[in-house]
Amino acid sequence: MRVQKHFSLLWVILGDFFLGAGEICLAAPVLSVISQFMPKNLQGTMMGVWFLAIAFAGFLSGILAQLTDSLNFIHTKAMSLASFSQVFLFMVLFAISLSIIAYLMKNIIKKLLT
Repeated sequence: MRVQKHFSLLWVILGDFFLGAGEICLAAPVLSVISQFMPKNLQGTMMGVWFLAIAFAGFLSGILAQLTDSLNFIHTKAMSLASFSQVFLFMVLFAISLSIIAYLMKNIIKKLLT
C-alpha cells in the first residue's frame, strides 16, 4: 500500500515567516546587549560571533536534514516522512527541555551574576 501525504505550501510560507520574524525580533536586542556590555575592542568581534553562530546553525540544520533523508533504510516517501518527523520531533523536545532547564536555573544564574 502506497501512502502519500501532501501538505499545503501555506505551511512552508508560514514557517519561513515565523522563523524570519523571530530572528528579526531577536537580533536587535542581542546586538544592543553586546554593544552595552562588551568592551569597545571586543564589540565587533562578538557581533561577528553572533552572526557566525546563526550561519553555523543554518549550515548544521541543512546537514541534519540531508542526513535524515539519506539514510540507507529509507526507500519510500512514507519512510522519509516518518524519518523527518521523528528527528525533528526529537529536536523540538530537546529545545523545549533545554528551555525548561534554563528557566529553572534563572534564580541560580541571577545569584551568580550579582
